[in-house]
Amino acid sequence: MNIMLFNRFCWMVMAVLMLGSGCKTRQSPASEAEKVLTPEVISSGQNCGVTQPGNYFIEDQDAWEKLWAEVTKGQIPTPPVPEVEFGEEVIVGFFMGQQNTGGYEVELKKAVLSNQELVLQLIFHKPGPGCFTTMALTQPFLLVKFKQAGIERINFSTEEMQQEC
Repeated sequence: MNIMLFNRFCWMVMAVLMLGSGCKTRQSPASEAEKVLTPEVISSGQNCGVTQPGNYFIEDQDAWEKLWAEVTKGQIPTPPVPEVEFGEEVIVGFFMGQQNTGGYEVELKKAVLSNQELVLQLIFHKPGPGCFTTMALTQPFLLVKFKQAGIERINFSTEEMQQEC
């Protein structure tokens, strides 16, 4: 009798698994419209000419040349302006502003395009207490390039992360 119950149980489990495997979950319309974007890094580092914190969304050559001149201020020789095909590409810049020491970094954690809005999640890394750092003024920054892909709005979210030493 126990073998018959066991067989019946196994057949029921198999039937449920077979029926369940044919089902597909439907994504919500919001998640279908989301697209994770991977930017190309143009430049990043600890030193630049931009001393105030800020985020930039650049869509034309004139604005790009002005920002690049500010970023490379003080560099000899001045690096050439990286090429960007505006109309097909956009530039986004993230600047932490001037810091009193080294140990700071800008990281783009995620970039998602949803309903023509580019949502960027940033992490601003900073040194923790007791960390050994360069004793010099720094201006951490990150410049990235995205394919245009219908970007009409941009939204930045930032979090600070303190490094453990």
